[in-house]
Amino acid sequence: MATHFLERGRILILLILLNPSCLWALLAINPSTHGALHDRSISPQPPTIDREPLAIPEISKIAQSYGTQDFTVSFTSPSSALTKRAPYTFQALICKGEKYYQEGVLQAQAGNGPAGRAFTENDLRNGWEYKEARFPTVPDGWIPVMEAMRAGIPDRDEIYGVNLDSTDSFINGRGARVNSPHEGRYHLTYIPNNDIIIATDTISPVANVPKPSIPDRLPACFQLSDCAWVVWNKVSQTPNDLRFYAVDDVENDISRPVIDQILRNRRGTNWVDFEDKLTFSIDSEEGKALFGSPNGIAAAWIMIHRVGSLGRRVPRVTIWNRGAVSRCMLWDMVPQGQQPLFPLTEFDGEGNAIG
Repeated sequence: MATHFLERGRILILLILLNPSCLWALLAINPSTHGALHDRSISPQPPTIDREPLAIPEISKIAQSYGTQDFTVSFTSPSSALTKRAPYTFQALICKGEKYYQEGVLQAQAGNGPAGRAFTENDLRNGWEYKEARFPTVPDGWIPVMEAMRAGIPDRDEIYGVNLDSTDSFINGRGARVNSPHEGRYHLTYIPNNDIIIATDTISPVANVPKPSIPDRLPACFQLSDCAWVVWNKVSQTPNDLRFYAVDDVENDISRPVIDQILRNRRGTNWVDFEDKLTFSIDSEEGKALFGSPNGIAAAWIMIHRVGSLGRRVPRVTIWNRGAVSRCMLWDMVPQGQQPLFPLTEFDGEGNAIG
């Protein structure tokens, strides 16, 4: 028996030496530190995609060009002195995005994925301060996106806004009342005619909650993907047509520098307006890294949990800057057989974006 374990240990060390780029992902670092964070299930047995990374045997020249920058996050909870640190390299995010797509989205589309829970608006109101706003405006800088869509620029009465904020008293996942805030917030804009949800301000309540304590310390409906779907299912007459998930003004401490690095690597600057936007497929290194980032994981969970309704989708992502400092991320969950909203960006022999 000792010889068996010794041999397995040697094999593990050999794998790490051959593919050190996925070491951080092998350590299963939790990115739930700030922003629209890791979307997890409260099930005692979470999906296997959340455990170990998918090994990538070869690192492409594109991935190598991003180097080994460490997107280290230091986040101190507003309610405690707890500080978490989550080091991430670009390659670790590629591993994570590959894992979510291959073992999450594709498995779900094959009928082997975890089913999303059927939450209701009442679940939201029991766990959050629920504020509904009719006739909000499209976030600044998103008009060109609306113009490119089939439905065009929406009228004011076609736009819905819902803010979910932390409340001092709520019902937790076990049905008991908790009299302390959970510190989360999800502010979302819904445009059903354009088949899009835009996240404008999101902080997950899981940031400082140990996983075993989630049912006791958080509402039953606490994941961004679940909360977003409940409202979408209410405001849209054809919820299964949901196609776009967008993040306006990305502030997450991992997602933001990743976007900046991609823009610099491909455009030479991280100040890229909509006209010079970059669009990547899920098969590209950049697409995988963005899919594995905290702001991309929400789109992943929408496809994983709602695939029975949404059907076969092939995601691609577009990134650009809105104004001087705001980063934007648009996930196009392209239905099979339909044309994507934006074509993939082409690059020259040196990796620079063309056009």
